Amino acid sequence: MKNFIFGVFVLLFFHGHLYAQDIKGKVLDENGLPLPGVNILSSTSSSVSDFDGNFSINAKVDEPITFTFLGYVTLTINAAENMSVTMKMSSTDLTEVVVVGYGTQKRTDLTSAISTIKSDQITKQPAFNALQSLQGKAAGVNIIANDAPGATPTIIIRGLGTAESGRSPMFVVDGVITGSIANLNPNDIESFDVMKDAASAAIYGSNAANGVVFITTKKGKLGKTSIKINSFYGAKSILNPVEMANSSQFVTYFNESRAAIGNPDRLALNQPYNTDWYDALAGTSFSQGNDVSFSGGSENVTYYFSFNNYKEDGLLEGHEVARNVLRSNNTFKAFDGKLKITQNASVAFTKSTPKPYSSFTEAYKQAPIIPVYYPDGRYGMSYWNKTTGLPDYIIGAGQQGGRLNSIGNPVANVNFQNEKNKMMELQGLLQADYTVTDWLTATTRFGATKSYSKTRIYNDIRGRYLAADPLRTLTDFQNAQNGAPTSTEFANNSLSYKDVESFRYNWDTYLT
Repeated sequence: MKNFIFGVFVLLFFHGHLYAQDIKGKVLDENGLPLPGVNILSSTSSSVSDFDGNFSINAKVDEPITFTFLGYVTLTINAAENMSVTMKMSSTDLTEVVVVGYGTQKRTDLTSAISTIKSDQITKQPAFNALQSLQGKAAGVNIIANDAPGATPTIIIRGLGTAESGRSPMFVVDGVITGSIANLNPNDIESFDVMKDAASAAIYGSNAANGVVFITTKKGKLGKTSIKINSFYGAKSILNPVEMANSSQFVTYFNESRAAIGNPDRLALNQPYNTDWYDALAGTSFSQGNDVSFSGGSENVTYYFSFNNYKEDGLLEGHEVARNVLRSNNTFKAFDGKLKITQNASVAFTKSTPKPYSSFTEAYKQAPIIPVYYPDGRYGMSYWNKTTGLPDYIIGAGQQGGRLNSIGNPVANVNFQNEKNKMMELQGLLQADYTVTDWLTATTRFGATKSYSKTRIYNDIRGRYLAADPLRTLTDFQNAQNGAPTSTEFANNSLSYKDVESFRYNWDTYLT
């Protein structure tokens, strides 16, 4: 009996500590003045402080409560009765440095429309192209991603674009003007500064008509060597695939449409094939990435080295892209810090095997009663026997045949596409800053981009000719060769190579 009474006493005593209750308190700033409109959040409820800074929220004692207010540092403390909370003002946005072409400025000194995205926001979403990681993170910047491996997303900053310059903005990576950032490892980026108005980009003239994107890569910081390793593996598939008609639905539609126009041709109700062309064409895309970086430095020397390996498969069979990037960013100081030399360099090796995404259009249009492959191994085409109402390209005596449509085989279109691309891109910057006086700095910088690309395209002319019509034979192909007006029109195959080499540089010298 005594134990029972003691247990009830303990439960009553600790009731307020075990269960949620109304926690009351007051929110003040650093000067002791009340803060109205502070958002307060517990695990089960939320509240807002009133005009005098007072608040009341349902929470358990010792439960973490979070206080957030624009312009102040977010604060999380444990709940207690009659709380008094002091929030500190955040000065990050006021002192933030933004890249503005020739040098940097404090955000508070700017009147231009600028969006800034930091590295922690970029690395949350691993991607081949850094623009994919920016989607939805910059106000007024519209980014339309392309799910093809290695494809560059469309970025729209200032409307639909200009008449002759398209809609793509100009990219400036560490002071080097470039037309693409496909060679850039997203994990090497320190920040994006997107200039959205004409005034902020006036120094670049008409090249900046669609806006300017300044990209600053990471540098070493004072301290011991820091080693960072990052790795990920991901998979993706079509989220909302097109709902395709099955064979029964297609036959019903086909027969009713023929009856409506008085055509006697009909498809048989029992079809041997029921092909979902989207399922036959698309698979699961896998991607993986590995990053290693070393950084550190002393008062006179800072260094940053990184290596990135990225590989991504496409939704289509054989579609893939792979990239390796090496980067070296170093800073040297001399003459008591009056002279600062900055060296940024990167080299990117990219391989890709593109595939035709027009196959998805063919998959949408092709009939489900057509097989991917016939029993003899040939690609299925839209031939049918009008007498039996079945998909058959071999027509017997007294029978009639025809084609359901003029669409080809989507799987064959992908398999016959045989293209390989290789690219090496070198990008570098050498900059010297000399402090002449405490109010004058002279700067000279040289930036350059050198790229080499090779494209190899193999075309199986004979294979495409035979696959287009299952009734065709090698004899037909040879006869077509003999009757061709040129010797190359019906060659067995063709192989083409294309080499492209480009070099671009800019040299700026200015006083600040």
